[in-house]
Amino acid sequence: LPMSYKANVAFSLYGTLKESKTQGGTCDKTTYINSFFTIGGVETIAYPLGIDTTYANSYCVEEEEEDSKDRDLRRARQLSEDEESEDEEDYSTSTALGCNATAHFVLDQFQGEYCNTMNYLNTTDDLQEFNV
Repeated sequence: LPMSYKANVAFSLYGTLKESKTQGGTCDKTTYINSFFTIGGVETIAYPLGIDTTYANSYCVEEEEEDSKDRDLRRARQLSEDEESEDEEDYSTSTALGCNATAHFVLDQFQGEYCNTMNYLNTTDDLQEFNV
């Protein structure tokens, strides 16, 4: 089985003691506490924050075929190829949460069922609501 990589989150925690005389929301080296990152996907931090990840989660999900016409086209392509070939082309697609070049979460589509980055097809959703 291929390795499973998930889109994760890195964040830093800043704060002051309740009785501290420093007021306001300054985030600088005097109020820095620690930095953290998730390893279980974005859901690790999204659930406690009340962010819904039903649509965009970090799990690789094989997409359902759209309709019988799609299925028939795929079968026709398979039959038109060398019939003696034992290796059949995988026309299925899958989606997973990923990160784009500007460090925003996106929903990416991959050829095959394993969300392998070598089989990246395109970004299907820029998840504007998720990247608030």
